[in-house]
Amino acid sequence: MAIAIAKGGAGKVTALNISPPAKQTGFARLSREHLRPSRDVLDDIRKLGKREGVRIKTLALVRPTPEPAILNQVHKGQHNLLVLGVTVRPGSSLFFGHSIPTLLKEADCSVLIVSS
Repeated sequence: MAIAIAKGGAGKVTALNISPPAKQTGFARLSREHLRPSRDVLDDIRKLGKREGVRIKTLALVRPTPEPAILNQVHKGQHNLLVLGVTVRPGSSLFFGHSIPTLLKEADCSVLIVSS
């Protein structure tokens, strides 16, 4: 969705993937292996951006909680739109996960929530 919007407005995209810390630490190899799925996703996004003619900056981070890292990147990058992929959770009310209310409240830009 972010690539389509950027393409329509001649914009650019920062694709951010945040992984929780690995259970085991200490070896660089473990860290690289832990981030492989994140890097694979970001590589797919980069390829899609290239195919669509949209400049993509990718960033893979390891953080215990994603919200501060997302908000920091929004502020640091002076982004004007935060696109979040979510999965609707079953229950008596609409619930997209614990991060969404914080990001909606704290982000200093527009937020688009996309159900994946």
